[in-house]
Amino acid sequence: MCTTCAAHAPGTHRAPLHVQDPNFALFNFVNELNGECEKLEGQISEMRSEIEKYKGQRLSTDSQRKKILKARGRLGWMGG
Repeated sequence: MCTTCAAHAPGTHRAPLHVQDPNFALFNFVNELNGECEKLEGQISEMRSEIEKYKGQRLSTDSQRKKILKARGRLGWMGG
């Protein structure tokens, strides 16, 4: 019997520690990846919100610019 299995009682069906360790390591790795994905999804959501905010500001700025250009056109102002 290998030394890692010596602690198991006879007749139990538990996997030896040298088999459990890689599985546990993979489990931890998957959990870390899931945590990273959740963090990145949060950052993506924040960036999308910022994009929408700046889109709104751009539309407002474009509208103001058009109003100014119309007003200058009505006054006969020629830029240059």
